[in-house]
Amino acid sequence: MKSDLRALIQAGLADRYTLDRELGRGGMATVLLARDLQNDRPVALKVLLPELAQTLGADRFKREIRVAARLQHPNILSVLDSGEVESQLWFTMPFVEGENVYERLQREHQFAPAEALRIAQAAASALE
Repeated sequence: MKSDLRALIQAGLADRYTLDRELGRGGMATVLLARDLQNDRPVALKVLLPELAQTLGADRFKREIRVAARLQHPNILSVLDSGEVESQLWFTMPFVEGENVYERLQREHQFAPAEALRIAQAAASALE
């Protein structure tokens, strides 16, 4: 995340969150480790990439927030908070320490069929 965007987000959320470090970046957003000041807990703060907001608009990200906020399943992180800072959309979810499926696949290169099936079933059941 560019330092000026990071500074803008930190300034806009200073009364609620402090930003720590970047956890990852995907096709739509950057995820930062942040501290929820009210509840004194780590959270993952996902911020829509500015270039996508300009080209695609924010509607898709807003839909992601709404869908994620409605999901209730042990294998899916819930939305804790969301908002907009200087036209930058963001939302928070619990921070879970550990490896994600992508990182594990990069490390192991492939899963045993039974493990791949278990992961796929867990993901599919979360969408029911």
